[in-house]
Amino acid sequence: MFIEASALNPTGTPEGQDVDRQLPQRVIQGPDFALLGGEHLLALALILALAWIVGRVAPRDHRFRLAWVMVVLLIAQEVVKLYFFVGVYDQSWKQSLPLDLCRVNQFLCVYMLVRHSYRVFEVAYFWAMGGSLGALITPDIAYGFPDPRFLLFFFSHGLVVLATLYAIFGYGFRPRLRSVAVALGITGGYALIVACLNYLLDTNYLFLRAKPEVPTVLDFLGPSPIYVLGLFGLAILVCFLCYAPFALIRRYGR
Repeated sequence: MFIEASALNPTGTPEGQDVDRQLPQRVIQGPDFALLGGEHLLALALILALAWIVGRVAPRDHRFRLAWVMVVLLIAQEVVKLYFFVGVYDQSWKQSLPLDLCRVNQFLCVYMLVRHSYRVFEVAYFWAMGGSLGALITPDIAYGFPDPRFLLFFFSHGLVVLATLYAIFGYGFRPRLRSVAVALGITGGYALIVACLNYLLDTNYLFLRAKPEVPTVLDFLGPSPIYVLGLFGLAILVCFLCYAPFALIRRYGR
Protein backbone atom coordinates (compact mmCIF):
# COMPACT_ATOMS: atom_id res chain seq x y z
CA MET A 1 0.00 0.00 0.00
CA PHE A 2 0.35 2.01 -1.34
CA ILE A 3 2.48 2.84 -4.23
CA GLU A 4 1.44 0.04 -6.54
CA ALA A 5 4.67 -1.65 -7.52
CA SER A 6 3.13 -3.81 -10.19
CA ALA A 7 2.77 -0.67 -12.29
CA LEU A 8 6.53 -0.49 -12.32
CA ASN A 9 9.29 -2.95 -12.79
CA PRO A 10 11.56 -3.45 -9.77
CA THR A 11 14.08 -0.92 -11.06
CA GLY A 12 11.59 1.89 -10.68
CA THR A 13 11.09 2.79 -14.34
CA PRO A 14 7.68 2.79 -15.99
CA GLU A 15 6.59 -0.68 -16.98
CA GLY A 16 8.10 -1.70 -20.27
CA GLN A 17 10.14 1.48 -20.74
CA ASP A 18 13.44 -0.39 -20.82
CA VAL A 19 12.42 -3.23 -23.14
CA ASP A 20 11.52 -1.45 -26.37
CA ARG A 21 14.81 -1.87 -28.14
CA GLN A 22 13.99 -5.01 -30.17
CA LEU A 23 10.28 -5.78 -29.93
CA PRO A 24 9.00 -8.46 -32.32
CA GLN A 25 7.01 -6.96 -35.16
CA ARG A 26 3.95 -8.98 -34.16
CA VAL A 27 3.77 -7.17 -30.81
CA ILE A 28 1.62 -4.05 -30.83
CA GLN A 29 3.21 -1.01 -29.24
CA GLY A 30 0.72 1.61 -28.21
CA PRO A 31 1.16 5.37 -28.06
CA ASP A 32 2.43 7.11 -24.94
CA PHE A 33 0.01 6.78 -22.06
CA ALA A 34 -1.89 9.94 -21.13
CA LEU A 35 -3.08 10.24 -17.54
CA LEU A 36 -6.84 10.83 -17.50
CA GLY A 37 -6.84 10.73 -21.29
CA GLY A 38 -9.68 9.19 -23.26
CA GLU A 39 -8.40 5.60 -23.11
CA HIS A 40 -7.69 5.91 -19.37
CA LEU A 41 -11.15 7.26 -18.60
CA LEU A 42 -12.75 4.61 -20.80
CA ALA A 43 -10.89 1.86 -18.95
CA LEU A 44 -12.01 3.28 -15.60
CA ALA A 45 -15.59 3.55 -16.84
CA LEU A 46 -15.52 -0.08 -17.96
CA ILE A 47 -14.22 -1.25 -14.58
CA LEU A 48 -16.85 0.87 -12.83
CA ALA A 49 -19.58 -0.71 -14.98
CA LEU A 50 -18.26 -4.19 -14.19
CA ALA A 51 -18.20 -3.30 -10.48
CA TRP A 52 -21.89 -2.37 -10.70
CA ILE A 53 -22.62 -5.69 -12.42
CA VAL A 54 -20.72 -7.60 -9.72
CA GLY A 55 -22.68 -5.76 -7.05
CA ARG A 56 -25.95 -6.79 -8.72
CA VAL A 57 -25.05 -10.38 -9.62
CA ALA A 58 -22.99 -11.51 -6.62
CA PRO A 59 -25.83 -11.57 -4.03
CA ARG A 60 -27.83 -13.93 -6.30
CA ASP A 61 -24.88 -16.05 -7.44
CA HIS A 62 -25.69 -18.92 -5.08
CA ARG A 63 -23.53 -21.42 -6.97
CA PHE A 64 -20.67 -18.93 -7.12
CA ARG A 65 -20.25 -19.27 -10.89
CA LEU A 66 -18.95 -15.72 -11.22
CA ALA A 67 -16.44 -16.38 -8.46
CA TRP A 68 -15.03 -19.34 -10.37
CA VAL A 69 -14.81 -17.29 -13.55
CA MET A 70 -12.75 -14.74 -11.65
CA VAL A 71 -10.50 -17.46 -10.25
CA VAL A 72 -9.73 -18.75 -13.74
CA LEU A 73 -9.12 -15.25 -15.08
CA LEU A 74 -6.83 -14.32 -12.18
CA ILE A 75 -4.64 -17.35 -12.79
CA ALA A 76 -4.70 -17.08 -16.59
CA GLN A 77 -3.76 -13.41 -16.71
CA GLU A 78 -0.74 -14.01 -14.46
CA VAL A 79 0.50 -16.71 -16.84
CA VAL A 80 0.00 -14.36 -19.79
CA LYS A 81 1.75 -11.55 -17.95
CA LEU A 82 4.81 -13.69 -17.26
CA TYR A 83 4.89 -14.75 -20.91
CA PHE A 84 4.92 -11.15 -22.11
CA PHE A 85 7.36 -9.83 -19.52
CA VAL A 86 9.91 -12.61 -19.90
CA GLY A 87 9.22 -14.14 -23.31
CA VAL A 88 8.32 -11.05 -25.34
CA TYR A 89 9.81 -8.04 -23.56
CA ASP A 90 12.94 -9.87 -22.44
CA GLN A 91 12.64 -8.77 -18.81
CA SER A 92 14.77 -10.84 -16.45
CA TRP A 93 13.14 -13.44 -14.22
CA LYS A 94 14.27 -11.71 -11.05
CA GLN A 95 12.54 -8.54 -12.20
CA SER A 96 9.38 -10.42 -13.16
CA LEU A 97 8.65 -12.26 -9.92
CA PRO A 98 5.14 -11.76 -8.48
CA LEU A 99 6.39 -10.06 -5.33
CA ASP A 100 4.61 -6.71 -5.49
CA LEU A 101 1.42 -6.32 -3.49
CA CYS A 102 -1.01 -6.38 -6.38
CA ARG A 103 0.34 -9.60 -7.88
CA VAL A 104 0.54 -11.28 -4.47
CA ASN A 105 -3.02 -10.13 -3.90
CA GLN A 106 -4.10 -11.93 -7.06
CA PHE A 107 -3.18 -15.21 -5.40
CA LEU A 108 -4.81 -14.12 -2.14
CA CYS A 109 -8.01 -13.38 -4.06
CA VAL A 110 -7.91 -16.82 -5.69
CA TYR A 111 -7.68 -18.49 -2.28
CA MET A 112 -10.30 -16.15 -0.82
CA LEU A 113 -12.81 -16.92 -3.59
CA VAL A 114 -12.21 -20.67 -3.60
CA ARG A 115 -12.16 -21.16 0.17
CA HIS A 116 -14.56 -18.35 1.13
CA SER A 117 -11.80 -17.21 3.48
CA TYR A 118 -12.61 -14.19 5.62
CA ARG A 119 -9.12 -14.18 7.11
CA VAL A 120 -7.62 -13.68 3.66
CA PHE A 121 -10.26 -11.09 2.86
CA GLU A 122 -9.04 -8.98 5.78
CA VAL A 123 -5.76 -8.47 3.92
CA ALA A 124 -6.99 -8.67 0.32
CA TYR A 125 -9.56 -5.92 0.81
CA PHE A 126 -7.06 -3.31 2.00
CA TRP A 127 -4.45 -4.26 -0.60
CA ALA A 128 -7.06 -4.03 -3.34
CA MET A 129 -8.70 -0.78 -2.29
CA GLY A 130 -5.52 0.83 -1.01
CA GLY A 131 -3.20 -0.38 -3.76
CA SER A 132 -4.88 -1.66 -6.89
CA LEU A 133 -7.64 0.95 -6.95
CA GLY A 134 -5.13 3.74 -6.47
CA ALA A 135 -2.99 2.31 -9.26
CA LEU A 136 -5.99 2.31 -11.59
CA ILE A 137 -6.60 5.99 -10.92
CA THR A 138 -2.94 7.02 -11.25
CA PRO A 139 -1.28 4.27 -13.31
CA ASP A 140 2.46 4.44 -13.79
CA ILE A 141 2.67 2.86 -17.23
CA ALA A 142 4.48 4.08 -20.32
CA TYR A 143 2.13 3.06 -23.12
CA GLY A 144 -1.57 3.29 -23.86
CA PHE A 145 -4.14 1.24 -25.73
CA PRO A 146 -3.77 -1.20 -27.48
CA ASP A 147 -0.33 -2.00 -26.04
CA PRO A 148 -0.39 -5.39 -24.22
CA ARG A 149 1.14 -3.76 -21.15
CA PHE A 150 -1.78 -1.33 -20.97
CA LEU A 151 -4.30 -4.14 -21.33
CA LEU A 152 -2.61 -6.40 -18.78
CA PHE A 153 -2.26 -3.56 -16.28
CA PHE A 154 -5.91 -2.58 -16.26
CA PHE A 155 -7.17 -6.15 -16.56
CA SER A 156 -5.14 -7.43 -13.60
CA HIS A 157 -5.70 -4.47 -11.28
CA GLY A 158 -9.37 -4.22 -12.15
CA LEU A 159 -9.91 -7.93 -11.62
CA VAL A 160 -8.43 -7.77 -8.11
CA VAL A 161 -10.82 -4.95 -7.21
CA LEU A 162 -13.78 -6.85 -8.68
CA ALA A 163 -12.84 -10.03 -6.81
CA THR A 164 -12.81 -8.11 -3.54
CA LEU A 165 -16.18 -6.56 -4.33
CA TYR A 166 -17.54 -10.03 -5.02
CA ALA A 167 -16.45 -11.14 -1.55
CA ILE A 168 -18.29 -8.14 -0.09
CA PHE A 169 -21.55 -8.57 -2.01
CA GLY A 170 -21.48 -12.33 -2.59
CA TYR A 171 -19.99 -13.69 0.63
CA GLY A 172 -21.17 -10.87 2.87
CA PHE A 173 -17.66 -10.10 4.09
CA ARG A 174 -17.06 -6.76 5.81
CA PRO A 175 -13.78 -5.45 7.24
CA ARG A 176 -13.75 -4.84 10.98
CA LEU A 177 -11.57 -2.52 13.03
CA ARG A 178 -9.28 -5.42 13.89
CA SER A 179 -8.92 -6.03 10.16
CA VAL A 180 -6.94 -2.80 9.91
CA ALA A 181 -4.42 -4.14 12.44
CA VAL A 182 -4.29 -7.52 10.68
CA ALA A 183 -3.66 -5.93 7.27
CA LEU A 184 -0.99 -3.59 8.61
CA GLY A 185 0.74 -6.42 10.49
CA ILE A 186 0.79 -8.67 7.42
CA THR A 187 1.97 -5.80 5.25
CA GLY A 188 4.80 -4.95 7.61
CA GLY A 189 5.89 -8.58 7.91
CA TYR A 190 5.77 -9.06 4.16
CA ALA A 191 7.79 -5.88 3.62
CA LEU A 192 10.56 -7.31 5.83
CA ILE A 193 10.63 -10.50 3.75
CA VAL A 194 10.74 -8.53 0.51
CA ALA A 195 13.52 -6.32 1.89
CA CYS A 196 15.65 -9.44 2.40
CA LEU A 197 14.84 -10.69 -1.09
CA ASN A 198 15.72 -7.29 -2.54
CA TYR A 199 19.14 -7.55 -0.93
CA LEU A 200 19.73 -11.07 -2.23
CA LEU A 201 18.41 -10.42 -5.74
CA ASP A 202 19.58 -6.82 -6.10
CA THR A 203 16.03 -5.67 -6.86
CA ASN A 204 13.77 -2.92 -5.60
CA TYR A 205 10.39 -4.53 -5.03
CA LEU A 206 7.98 -2.32 -3.05
CA PHE A 207 10.56 0.47 -3.51
CA LEU A 208 12.19 -0.43 -0.23
CA ARG A 209 15.74 0.24 -1.46
CA ALA A 210 15.20 3.33 -3.56
CA LYS A 211 12.47 5.62 -4.80
CA PRO A 212 11.20 5.11 -8.35
CA GLU A 213 12.83 7.23 -11.02
CA VAL A 214 9.49 8.73 -11.99
CA PRO A 215 7.64 11.24 -9.73
CA THR A 216 5.45 9.59 -7.07
CA VAL A 217 4.02 10.40 -3.66
CA LEU A 218 7.23 8.96 -2.16
CA ASP A 219 8.94 12.20 -3.13
CA PHE A 220 6.93 13.92 -0.39
CA LEU A 221 7.87 11.40 2.32
CA GLY A 222 11.44 12.52 2.92
CA PRO A 223 14.87 11.40 1.75
CA SER A 224 16.06 7.81 1.55
CA PRO A 225 15.73 5.72 3.67
CA ILE A 226 13.39 7.83 5.84
CA TYR A 227 10.68 7.69 3.21
CA VAL A 228 10.14 4.00 4.02
CA LEU A 229 8.80 5.01 7.44
CA GLY A 230 6.65 7.61 5.76
CA LEU A 231 5.34 4.95 3.40
CA PHE A 232 4.18 2.83 6.32
CA GLY A 233 2.54 5.90 7.85
CA LEU A 234 0.74 6.42 4.56
CA ALA A 235 -0.38 2.79 4.66
CA ILE A 236 -1.95 3.36 8.09
CA LEU A 237 -3.85 6.37 6.80
CA VAL A 238 -5.07 4.55 3.68
CA CYS A 239 -6.23 1.53 5.69
CA PHE A 240 -8.36 3.68 7.97
CA LEU A 241 -9.81 5.52 4.97
CA CYS A 242 -10.74 2.17 3.40
CA TYR A 243 -12.34 1.04 6.66
CA ALA A 244 -14.23 4.29 7.24
CA PRO A 245 -17.29 3.57 5.02
CA PHE A 246 -18.02 0.34 6.88
CA ALA A 247 -17.53 2.02 10.26
CA LEU A 248 -20.02 4.72 9.28
CA ILE A 249 -22.55 2.12 8.09
CA ARG A 250 -22.26 0.21 11.37
CA ARG A 251 -22.67 3.40 13.38
CA TYR A 252 -25.51 5.05 11.51
CA GLY A 253 -27.11 2.09 9.77
CA ARG A 254 -27.93 1.67 6.11
